[in-house]
Amino acid sequence: MGKAALSDHFSVLRQAGLIEQRDAGPKRVNRPPRAEFDRRFPGLLALVLREDPPPVARRCRLPQH
Repeated sequence: MGKAALSDHFSVLRQAGLIEQRDAGPKRVNRPPRAEFDRRFPGLLALVLREDPPPVARRCRLPQH
């Protein structure tokens, strides 16, 4: 994806409140606004960002080949 397309994409996400952007030296860092996400969608980011598989996935192990 080209720089112009990425810029447009991030602009739409920022306007929708789905990401916030900050400058970090020569780069721009995009991340979800944690407090706003937790207010709108309680527990969603914590669930998505978990490193452990959810309990159902642990119980349903696929057979190894």
